[in-house]
Amino acid sequence: VLAATAAGIVALRPGFARVAVAALLFVTAHTLLIHHRTTSIREDYRAAVAQLETAFQPGDAVVAVSGTPEGFSQAPLRHYLRHRPDILDALVPLDIVLDDPQRVVSGTGRLHVIHRTAPYADPLLDRLRAALTTTDDFGPMRNRIVYLRLR
Repeated sequence: VLAATAAGIVALRPGFARVAVAALLFVTAHTLLIHHRTTSIREDYRAAVAQLETAFQPGDAVVAVSGTPEGFSQAPLRHYLRHRPDILDALVPLDIVLDDPQRVVSGTGRLHVIHRTAPYADPLLDRLRAALTTTDDFGPMRNRIVYLRLR
């Protein structure tokens, strides 16, 4: 399709070719925009964080599991929770949680997890789930992001 479109544009006169390329870029950009909005790509973290905010109690711990370095893993949470310093203070680095999950949840016994499903992140979540129990409080998968609460 791209080759046929390119051949057709090349066959046009220079003035028409510019208009055709501009129209093609416009249509492509808007198609991507519509796809992005209809699949709610940005809503994945927002919905999971909203569920976290609803369930959070003082003394709870929060962790982000994405399989990426801590700064990247926590960045969406820091952004969407910027108005909730109480929850941001409860954000714990994943390596600390993996070292001693029972100590991290010793306050209320609850660990809120925002997990981004990926082949390199799933084993980390499996380690957490082996050490703690998943409660019935978890969210649906939204564009590879899920909220879980562990005890």
